[in-house]
Amino acid sequence: MNGYSKHFFSSDILGATLFILGILWGVSNINYNFEILSPMQDMFGDFEVTDLAASKVREEAQEDTNIVLVNIGGFSREQIAQQVRIINSYKPKVIGVDSFFRRLKDPESDSVLASAFDEVENLVLVSKLLYDEEKKVFDSLESSHPIFLRNSKLGFANLITEGEENFRTARVFSPFDTVTKNGAKQNVETFFALKVAEIYKPGSSKKLAERRLKLGYDFEHIRFKGNLYGVKAKYYAIDAQDILDSNFSPDLIRSKIVLMGYMGNEISQSENIWDIDKFFTPLNDKYVGKAIPDMFGVVVHANIISMILNEQYVNVAPFWFELVLTFIMCYISVAMFNFVLVWQPMLFDPLTKMVQFIVIIALMFLEAYVYLKKSYVIDFGAILLAVALAPDFLEIYVQLLKRLVAFFKEKLYIREKFQS
Repeated sequence: MNGYSKHFFSSDILGATLFILGILWGVSNINYNFEILSPMQDMFGDFEVTDLAASKVREEAQEDTNIVLVNIGGFSREQIAQQVRIINSYKPKVIGVDSFFRRLKDPESDSVLASAFDEVENLVLVSKLLYDEEKKVFDSLESSHPIFLRNSKLGFANLITEGEENFRTARVFSPFDTVTKNGAKQNVETFFALKVAEIYKPGSSKKLAERRLKLGYDFEHIRFKGNLYGVKAKYYAIDAQDILDSNFSPDLIRSKIVLMGYMGNEISQSENIWDIDKFFTPLNDKYVGKAIPDMFGVVVHANIISMILNEQYVNVAPFWFELVLTFIMCYISVAMFNFVLVWQPMLFDPLTKMVQFIVIIALMFLEAYVYLKKSYVIDFGAILLAVALAPDFLEIYVQLLKRLVAFFKEKLYIREKFQS
């Protein structure tokens, strides 16, 4: 074994690597919220490299003509009933309504809306899984009032989001979830978008369930296709009043999926505003320090349906693979930095900074490339952090930790020698 090999496979490199990974593991288990870091957390806390790939780099997707979005705006129940009847007259394959009607308001409007729903051949309404914080399970299901459910199927609309209430980022969803009551599993509920997709393309639920069983995924990453605005407009959207005025082509609706939901009072005025049921997504142009949510919930559901119908799923690297990759990259980084520290200590700082920059940029490009070309997500976060921390913690290990260990070993040796 030559000198470089001995250097590369030395116990010092292994010890420093384990030291750095141990620090990372310890920090990852600390629930911190330092005020001094809050501006950085606000800016970068919800950023992922795949967001940059999705919003700026990826090839533009084709429009999805199988799905039509209909805005309900601030319409009353009577007006929504009118919309439903007009839409239903053109024979859509399925109508999905992303809105709750939890309470009765007045007999006339309630009756009109319920009757309109009763006339739809395939109708899906949203429900909400309610979480018991103490038992850590979904223990019940919230839905619209029973009068509106006589002719409908239900799909839960809970999106798995990151961030606070007004800063929610949508990247993943759970296709199926179980309601558990009194310790016993009641039944498996299906996600709203999947329920709609199953009616349009029977067998979709079975395929997704088989995929989930085979790969062991608890949730699916959303492969976003597009939004309502500008070059990212990939879905045809009809505004609330345009439905009542029949200001659209019937062919847009016939045999299609129609998703009804809130998209602002007017779609054309709803892009750059804060609004209810609006999320940050990877398509947001401002992927660092996001200012305004970019996508309404009903549009998120449209993207999920597109992904399911086209079977364009995103695969995720298993945790063990990410652990092994993190160890390997951390070990290589420590070996490189230690080589510089031993042979050119005067150039340690500038050389390590240059190597760090090159390695981090290369890893970010690799993460984006794998996501774009292979629809595969590998979380490089721990690797990037390990590379960023490696030089400083290598010095701490060599200059402090090793010397402390040697000191205590010597003290222990002297004590044992005198005792003998």
